[in-house]
Amino acid sequence: MKRLLPIACLLTGCGWFGVSEQELIYRDGSSKPVELPEGIDSPEFHDLMPIPEVDDYRGIAGTTLEVGPPDALSTRFDVEQIIIRKLGTQQWVFIDMPPSMIWPQVLGYWETRDLPLATQEADKGVMETDWLLAAGEDAEALVQSAGAIPASAEGEAARHKFRVRLEPGIRTGSTELYVDHRLLPTGAPFRLDQLDWTGDSDDLEVEAALLKAIAFHLRDTTAQGEGPSISMLAAGLKDQGKAILEPGEAGLELRYRLDFDRAWATVGAALENANVQVQDLNRSEGDYFVHYTSAHDAEPGFFRNLFGGDDEAEAAADRRFRVHLETLAEEVRVTVTLDGDPERMDEDKRILLLSERLLKLIR
Repeated sequence: MKRLLPIACLLTGCGWFGVSEQELIYRDGSSKPVELPEGIDSPEFHDLMPIPEVDDYRGIAGTTLEVGPPDALSTRFDVEQIIIRKLGTQQWVFIDMPPSMIWPQVLGYWETRDLPLATQEADKGVMETDWLLAAGEDAEALVQSAGAIPASAEGEAARHKFRVRLEPGIRTGSTELYVDHRLLPTGAPFRLDQLDWTGDSDDLEVEAALLKAIAFHLRDTTAQGEGPSISMLAAGLKDQGKAILEPGEAGLELRYRLDFDRAWATVGAALENANVQVQDLNRSEGDYFVHYTSAHDAEPGFFRNLFGGDDEAEAAADRRFRVHLETLAEEVRVTVTLDGDPERMDEDKRILLLSERLLKLIR
């Protein structure tokens, strides 16, 4: 019996002494700060989980709202899965799949061609080939000949080096693939280890030919229906997205990590794809003027349901908006205001919510 007594105390915990464990935890709400003896410096306190100030620019504090299901994660709004795009001299492959799934497939392209890679950094989305001997009458023939030229023909062939970059696309869960090309002509007096990437390809036609070859490889790989491979290292690239939608000083704003030309074209394409009528535009000022109503929303009658089926609310939510693009440092900020009467948005929450809906639609 004496041996069982300590075990019983352990099983019953503090309740053995008349105080339950829950009472000890919740009686005072929280524990008191630790008091250090005199002569000992207190460490500087850093809040590891600070609660930020919330700017209630919508004016909905204290109200009860019924929150519906979140937006679907799918980004396929009649967009083909793999497309070669071009803007000015810039060209890239758009793939409606995340970088973590595209990285192994691009590695497979080099393995299929039996072409060696000098470096591959999945966490940065970058891979580089060795210097390859290649020659051809046109760019496509040159790309196909890379690595297939015998050493005996080295004096007749130029050396080429390729770098492939994977970046998160503007659409959620998409990827943009870029190619950089360096050319070392036959007999050129350069040290290969001293040739750095400049950001511009030496031959845009060769760059386009390799982009096309990789795009066809990705298309064929996807069409085969094989189970997707995923790179856990490349999965971290999703945190470097090019489009960020978050509250700003004056309300919701969209920020693109793009140059102005690309951001302007992106917003214009988004409005066109969403069938939002552009009534006027001023590129030098960075403005699109659009006619946007609640009828464009994915769920008809959104404002009718939100504001109790008031027909006047539907009419009030039918206005011309100004979509404004502004370059800030290395980003482009996109905001939506009511054209001609921006202060009206602060007074009429229906207009404010509709402007935010339009910004989300662009995103």
